[in-house]
Amino acid sequence: MFSGGKDSLAALIRLHEAPGWSVERLVTTFNQTDRRIALHGTPLALLRRQADAVGLPLTAIGLPEASDNPTYRTRIAEALEPLRASGLAHVAFGDIHLADIREFREAQMTELGMTPLFPLWQADTTELARELISGGLQARICCVDLQVLSADLLGRLWDFELLAQLPEGVDPCGENGEFHTLVVDAPVMQHPLKVVAGDTHVSHDRFCMLDFRPA
Repeated sequence: MFSGGKDSLAALIRLHEAPGWSVERLVTTFNQTDRRIALHGTPLALLRRQADAVGLPLTAIGLPEASDNPTYRTRIAEALEPLRASGLAHVAFGDIHLADIREFREAQMTELGMTPLFPLWQADTTELARELISGGLQARICCVDLQVLSADLLGRLWDFELLAQLPEGVDPCGENGEFHTLVVDAPVMQHPLKVVAGDTHVSHDRFCMLDFRPA
């Protein structure tokens, strides 16, 4: 599943580097009301441009703004069943440490007759961050949890300087939801994603998102 953030691209990079694997398609979910990617706030139109830069087709699954688990499961199943029938057997996720999320995904994929993959599972997030940044992945902060981080970080490049400035206890990959990113360049992208930053908005009185748009 693809969000356009660093974890999604990191999982894609790992699969590209692993012998015997061929990634055929990207799959994402978006809010049908504002047509943005949940938690990240990235416009679906921008994610489509990112998928084009990667060189893969994108399946976009619309969800109601107040989507519950049964609705989520149904929409995912409706979208993935044709892919399974066409011969695609695996779905990769960018989760690193959250066991409950992994268990949920494993149960859902088992119901659909597909096998989940977790290329980043149990990775050391400090080492992973250094590996990705050193390897040429460029990501910008698109969302922060205001209970943990300042909105001043929005728009900044996720680089070694930013990592050094993160408060103690904040995961360098934002694995606990402290921040989310939009990848604008990576080894698996054929060209950089050109974006401009717009306004910010706050969701649920807690998560501040920067409105990136295609340049």
